[in-house]
Amino acid sequence: MTRRDPQPDPRRRRFCRHGLYLLGGGLAISWLPGCAGDAAQREPAETRVLLALIPGEGRVAVDHAGVPVEIQRRGSGYLVRSLLCTHQGCRIRWEAETGTYLCPCHNGRFDEQGKPVQGPPRRALRIYAARVDGSHLVISDSTSSGADS
Repeated sequence: MTRRDPQPDPRRRRFCRHGLYLLGGGLAISWLPGCAGDAAQREPAETRVLLALIPGEGRVAVDHAGVPVEIQRRGSGYLVRSLLCTHQGCRIRWEAETGTYLCPCHNGRFDEQGKPVQGPPRRALRIYAARVDGSHLVISDSTSSGADS
């Protein structure tokens, strides 16, 4: 009498293979940058800009924690606004001729207050909190409701 090796069950192999795929995919996703665990652990970003670099009239663009932002003097305060479209994150630009911000990706437009007026964007541009500290304007990650001084 010869001993027969049992035939492997294809359903069991498929189950194990899919389990390994799920495990590997879960590990890969946990290593991606920008996951909630990373955001919850990082310190709030602050950017310091010399007040002398901010024009009395007009706008100046700077980088804040990897995001292009625009600084405007508003009376005795400052307004700091994101220059990333709220639709898909394309960089927008101010067009003085039309008095609007233009997103070149899908022709989205925002008014001077940063509210969407044309195209696919539905949310207003983000406003960042800012405060004066000596000879610097300090921009922080928290959202502001308007110009701070």
